[in-house]
Amino acid sequence: MNYLGMSKGTFDKYRYSSKVKIKGYQLDGKSWFKKSDLDRFMLTYQAKSGGLA
Repeated sequence: MNYLGMSKGTFDKYRYSSKVKIKGYQLDGKSWFKKSDLDRFMLTYQAKSGGLA
């Protein structure tokens, strides 16, 4: 969330409900995210929508 500059609600929306999803990995009951996956999400989403705004 912090890396992408999003609130928890916005992050969850993109993680679970959008066409372009943020991939997460489960380890010991926590969700972890690769920086490369977050960067890819941002590039893909910006290309499809023209940005997050």
